[in-house]
Amino acid sequence: MRPEDLSFSTADVSVGHPTNIRDGWVRSYLADGRLVQWRPPRDAFPAIVRWAVDAETAAAPVPVALARRTKISDPAVFWPQWTAVEVACKLLHIPIMAWIAAHSVDGSPASDLGVVCRTLTHLDLVVTVGALATATDASGDSVQRP
Repeated sequence: MRPEDLSFSTADVSVGHPTNIRDGWVRSYLADGRLVQWRPPRDAFPAIVRWAVDAETAAAPVPVALARRTKISDPAVFWPQWTAVEVACKLLHIPIMAWIAAHSVDGSPASDLGVVCRTLTHLDLVVTVGALATATDASGDSVQRP
């Protein structure tokens, strides 16, 4: 699977009220309470074992502690990296701060573990969608398809 294989259109992404949960879609909650949902292309890629989405408001300032830790204060640079790392951590079941301690907001090591991500803007958001394309997680344990 390649990043461009991850569908990303207005039909595949929903941003709205957190009570409008769509069956079969993966979701992420924003700081302002909105719910972001993505419909992964499950039928096109039946071998994928996990799907995830993460989103952040594109213009939101980078939290001071994270800017200090990552040395990135520009939201246009930080949020795409942050959301990609969040997706990788969701897919691999790794706590985000453990990843940050080891890799900062560099998501490239996740590709070696079978993670494929795509980041785009949608409305006022930076949205990253992703898939785990292997049958093991970061610990090497088998992953069962949900």
